[in-house]
Amino acid sequence: MHPGFGLIAAVNFLTGSSRQPGDCASFDHVGLVENNLNEDNVAWRGGLNWKLTSDALLYANITKGYKAGGFPTLPAIVAEQYKGIPQESVLAYEAGFKLSALDHRLTVDGAAFYYDYRGKQLVGYQVVPFFGPVPGLVSIPKSKVQGAELTVTMVPIEGLRITAGGTFVESKVLTNPINPTGPFGNIGSFAGQAFPFTPRWQGVVDTEYRFPVSATKHIYVGASATARSSTYSTLLSGLASVSSQEQLLKTAGYAVADLRAGLETDDGAWRIEVWGRNVTNTYYDITKSKTSDVVYGFAGMPATYGITLRYSYGR
Repeated sequence: MHPGFGLIAAVNFLTGSSRQPGDCASFDHVGLVENNLNEDNVAWRGGLNWKLTSDALLYANITKGYKAGGFPTLPAIVAEQYKGIPQESVLAYEAGFKLSALDHRLTVDGAAFYYDYRGKQLVGYQVVPFFGPVPGLVSIPKSKVQGAELTVTMVPIEGLRITAGGTFVESKVLTNPINPTGPFGNIGSFAGQAFPFTPRWQGVVDTEYRFPVSATKHIYVGASATARSSTYSTLLSGLASVSSQEQLLKTAGYAVADLRAGLETDDGAWRIEVWGRNVTNTYYDITKSKTSDVVYGFAGMPATYGITLRYSYGR
């Protein structure tokens, strides 16, 4: 922390130091905090593809991957917040298909997946004397992610393209870390909770119609809609009874719609487009955060309109 005139006397009293305003200090360690991690791993991947026909493909993959251990890069009050956490590993299984039909006017891609995590790295909280709960890295001993995704693209008539896609993701903490602490300092249980910033459902629908206006130019009009379900921005103290304070860190589900229309050359050399984003002017939060005793959200953009001119030199 960077103590000023109002805190310097308390810092010096608690740490036995003689810090000046503007100096850096932590309450349980004065000076440079040093630590290290010595780890190694072997990542690998295997896969099978089976081409049933020229328009049908099945595949399956299994992957063992790692994310390096590390130290948090966050404003710390005590040296304990800089404690490193070990590397994260995942054993990932995926199987899917790619199909096309009706002379490629219909394509369908789908996949199912299962991720088995060890040491999943997430941002959690720990309680520090005088300051209460402060953020820090948390290593989840065992957790999982399972889900599926599907994308369908159709061209029912010349110039009209419709694409729809959806993803279902179920993430879950299976075993607790040491002292699982909620964002408001409550010791509880993370078991059974979803990962932060991981909505269960996400989807998008996009449609566009193009038609020629000359030998080298065409006009297009399009619309899209995206939606997702609710999620929390942090791990909670428990699932049985989420407190009213912790409910403040929930990002509600939302859906937004966009529109576009433009004129473009067939070779893509230039394009002019008018567009509208979130044309229904829906209010939604992208995320919620807690800093000190304050919970705040980052709102998405309101209805926004504009014109874009794009030129590619050399085409």
